[in-house]
Amino acid sequence: MTPSDKKNIDLGLIRNLIDLNGLSISKAADLMGIQRTNLSSWLNGKSNVFSTVKIDGMLESLGMHAIGSNSTGVRICYLSHDHVHRWHVDESSTALTDVLKATESNEALEWLEIFQVNASPKGLFNIIRRKSKSGDLYILVTNKNPSSVTYPISAENIGFGKKAGIITLPTEKWITWLKVQTLPTYTFRNEISEYLDATNTGDAADESILKHQITEMSKELKDSIRTNDGLRAVIRALLGEIRKLDKNNKMLDHQTRDDIFNEEVNKF
Repeated sequence: MTPSDKKNIDLGLIRNLIDLNGLSISKAADLMGIQRTNLSSWLNGKSNVFSTVKIDGMLESLGMHAIGSNSTGVRICYLSHDHVHRWHVDESSTALTDVLKATESNEALEWLEIFQVNASPKGLFNIIRRKSKSGDLYILVTNKNPSSVTYPISAENIGFGKKAGIITLPTEKWITWLKVQTLPTYTFRNEISEYLDATNTGDAADESILKHQITEMSKELKDSIRTNDGLRAVIRALLGEIRKLDKNNKMLDHQTRDDIFNEEVNKF
């Protein structure tokens, strides 16, 4: 691996980790202890801004360990097992898949356990786990757009891993895990164990997901009905006022109102 290849990999990892951790350039630079302008220039393609040692430190601050050798060019990057990673994905989940493919072997990718988390009423989330003798890896996954059709993530839509079932837990617990400054793996492992013991798998998991989706759709429908009822009440009140002021106003004619409505809808 050439120095150029190595730095391109580092650049991609850091860019994706900044995105996954929900950091702005300013916050990322402050976390890494570097100048914001330098980070921005480097991310935009300027070379030789940071040394390899500095880049290793930058990766470390984002939860990544990097081991390299100048003599052989071999470089290994892997996610820390010491603490739980908390990532925010977009609809494509590309940043998540790119980081995992760059840090996990093909065999490890296939054995990643993908749990779906039902933290009702807030919604569905994910926990990714990789168990190994060197230490368990945990990643909590939320979505920037919860209504995304590709979320929560699954082995089918990211192309690797295996379905590990549904975990049901209180919303407050999930929020606590996301908000705490750091979440050591040993602390999380102890807290998640009671919920893992009650994990649904197979058909039961699919049924749980379906029930959650039906519940959410039912809530949206009820909200829509309430909104429509409210709008109808406002319209009736306005028509009453128009009738008092101008009995011949065209808006009092039902067909005219329908024609105006259809004309406006067709503009979209």
